[in-house]
Amino acid sequence: MVRLGFADRLRIVWRVLKQSGGSRFAPWEVLSSGWGAESETDSSYLAAYLASPTVYAAINRLAQDLASVPLKIQRRQRNGALVDAPETDEVVRVFRAANPTESDLSFRRRFWHSMKLLGEAFVLTDYLKRPTPQELWVLRAGQAMRIKTTETGLPTSYVYRREGGREIPYDSKEIYHARYPNPVDEFRGAPPIKACIPAINLEIATLKHWTAFFKRGARPSLILAHKDPHKPEIVDEWLRKMKSKVSGPDASFDLMTMDGGWEAKEFGVSPKDGDFPEGYRIVREQILAALGVPPAVAGVLRAGSLSDANVKEQQELYWLNTIVPDLELLARDLTEIVLPRWGDGYVAVNDYTAVPAMEEIQATRATRFVGLIAGGIMSPNEVATEVGLPRVVGGDQRYLTIALTPIGPVQQPAQARSVRTEEKAVDLPERVEHRRKADRDRTHYEKDALREWKGALEAQKDRVLKRFDRGKSWRKQTELPGLDDLWDEEVEIATLRGVILRILGRIVAARGQAATEEVAPGTEFLMTDPTVIRFLESYAAAEVRHVTQTTREAIRNLLKLAVEDGLTLGETQQLLRELTDFSLARALTIARTETTRAYNFSTLEAWGQSEVVAQKEWLTAHDEFVRDSHAEAEAQGPIGLEEQFSNGLAYPGDPAGGPEEVINCRCTLSPTVERSRSVRLAPSLLADLLSRNGNPPEEAVLTAPTYR
Repeated sequence: MVRLGFADRLRIVWRVLKQSGGSRFAPWEVLSSGWGAESETDSSYLAAYLASPTVYAAINRLAQDLASVPLKIQRRQRNGALVDAPETDEVVRVFRAANPTESDLSFRRRFWHSMKLLGEAFVLTDYLKRPTPQELWVLRAGQAMRIKTTETGLPTSYVYRREGGREIPYDSKEIYHARYPNPVDEFRGAPPIKACIPAINLEIATLKHWTAFFKRGARPSLILAHKDPHKPEIVDEWLRKMKSKVSGPDASFDLMTMDGGWEAKEFGVSPKDGDFPEGYRIVREQILAALGVPPAVAGVLRAGSLSDANVKEQQELYWLNTIVPDLELLARDLTEIVLPRWGDGYVAVNDYTAVPAMEEIQATRATRFVGLIAGGIMSPNEVATEVGLPRVVGGDQRYLTIALTPIGPVQQPAQARSVRTEEKAVDLPERVEHRRKADRDRTHYEKDALREWKGALEAQKDRVLKRFDRGKSWRKQTELPGLDDLWDEEVEIATLRGVILRILGRIVAARGQAATEEVAPGTEFLMTDPTVIRFLESYAAAEVRHVTQTTREAIRNLLKLAVEDGLTLGETQQLLRELTDFSLARALTIARTETTRAYNFSTLEAWGQSEVVAQKEWLTAHDEFVRDSHAEAEAQGPIGLEEQFSNGLAYPGDPAGGPEEVINCRCTLSPTVERSRSVRLAPSLLADLLSRNGNPPEEAVLTAPTYR
C-alpha cells in the first residue's frame, strides 16, 4: 500500500474538485482561463473576495491601513525647499473632498480595494468643463477599457461602460490608471491574489466540506457487526435499543450489553477529516503571503506566534515591506502624473507621523540606526539618507564604538597642518605642560570610571543570565526566551543611573576643585550650583537611555538570530555571555567618553565660578589625528567663557556636538587670566603683521595665556 504525503493528497483533492465541482466553483474558476487574459472581469475576483474569509480579511485590512495614512500636498519653492500647500489651495481642496458623495478616507479605501483585489484602479479626474480637475472618482475597473492606437499600440483614450450599456469616452489626461506590474500586458494590472488561485479554491473547498460535515450531524461512534446475516426487522430492533441508550438531550455515550454474537467496533476519525485543519492553515498562509499580510496582522494567531515580540515584529515587517512601498509608489505617481494637471511644483508626500502604528516602528528603527552608527556599520549620512533626512557636514565617516576612531585611512588634514605650523604662535612650554597635565588627570579619572563601568556591565550580564536560567524550569527545551523574559527596563535604568551619577559626581567634584585652585587658590568649587546639578541630571538621563537602549537592542537582535539559525538554549546562553555589550571594550568606551566630557565641563564651570578667568582657549593634541574643526577652533584663539567655538561646541566633549565632533576627542581648554606676557611670534605671523602695519618693532608681542 502506497502512503501519500499531505501535498500529494491536496493535489488529488484539487483534481477531483476540478473534475466534479460543477457550477459550485464556476464563478471563481474563470481566473484559471489564462494569466492576464482580457476576458477576466472583476466579478470573478469579487466571488473570491466574498467566498474566502482569508481574502476578505486581508483585503479589508490592507485597504484600511493604506487609506489611514494622510496624504500631504506640498509645493516646491524657488530655492528647492518644500512647504505644505495651504488649505485654500485648489489641489488640497480636491484631495480633502474627492467628490460630493464620499469623504477622502472612503475614496482612498475604494481605490486600495480595487488595487489589492483587481491589481489596478481607474481614477477619473473630472474637470467639469474647467481648466483644472474639480473632482476625483474611482471607476469600476471591470467596466473601463483602454483604446489603443493601431500604429504604436499605446493607449490614447478610455471608454467606461455604465449600466444600461451606455459608453462614455474619456481622454487619457482625464484618467489616472494605477496598476501593479503585469509581465503579460504592461497596460493591465496583475491581481495579487492571482498567484494563489489553487490555494483560494482549496480554502473554499475546505469550508464547503466542513459545512457538509456539520450539516450531517453526529455520525455513528460504534459499528455493530455479526457473523451471521439477520433479518432487517431484527437489525432495526437493535438499532432502536442502541439509540434509546445513547441519544437524548443529556446522553452522549453509554455502555450496553448484547446477547448472541454481536460485536461493537469504534468508528474513528478518517484521515481525510484529520488532514483538513492542517491543509486549511497552509492554504490560508499562502493567500496571506501573496497579499503581503503576516498571519498575526490578519488576526491569525496560533501556538508559537502569540508573544508580543512576535506580533510586533510581524507588524513592523507588514508596514515596512507592504504598506510603505505601495504608498510611496502612489505618491510618486501622483507627483509625476496627476498633480501636474493643476500646475507645476506640486509634490505628494505621505504623512507617517499621523499614523499611531508607525510611531513605535520609527522609534525602533531609530534605536537600530543608533546601534549601526555606534558599531561602525553605517555612517550618520547613510542613516540620514535611509530615513529621508538631510545630510550633515562631516557625517560621512564611520566610527568603531570599541576603539572610538574613524574606520578607514586617517590622514592629517592639510588645512589643520597649515593652521598649526604657519599661523599659530610658537607652542609655549606652558602650553605643552598644561596639555600633559590634562592628559595625566584624565587618565586617572578614566581608570576609576573604567573600574566602575566594568563592574556595572558584569553585574548587568549576570542579571540577564540569571533570568535566562530561571526560565529553564518552565520553558520547553526547544523554546527560546523572549526579550521581556531577559530584560527588566526599570531595574536596568535605576541601576545604571546610580552608576553614572557616582562617576560623574566624583569627576566633577575633583576636577572642579582642582581647576578652581589653578586660577584662584583658596576658592571653593560649588557642587550645588544649578548649572552643575542640571549637567549631572540631564547627562545622566541621556547616558542611561543610550546605554540601556543599545544593550536591549543587542539582546533582541541576538535572540532573533538564535531563532532564525535554530540555536539551542545552551548555544544562545553562550552567545549572551560573549555579547560585546557587556565587554571590557565597551566599558572603556563609555568611561573614556564620560571622563572627557565631565573633565572639560567641570573645568569651564570652575573658571566661571572663580570670576578671574576672562577667556577660554581650545588646545588640541597637535598631532596628525586632530580634526579640521578642532584645529580651526584652536586657531580661533581666546574667546569669552559663554561663547561657542567655531565648531559649535562650548568645550571639548560638549554633548551639543555630534559623534563626528566628540568621539575620541583628546582636546582640552586653557584659561586666559588678567595678566599677560610677551612671546616671540612665528615668522609667518610676523611677516603678516609687517605687510599690514608698516614698520612694527623688531620684537612683536602678543597677549598669551598665563598658567598657574
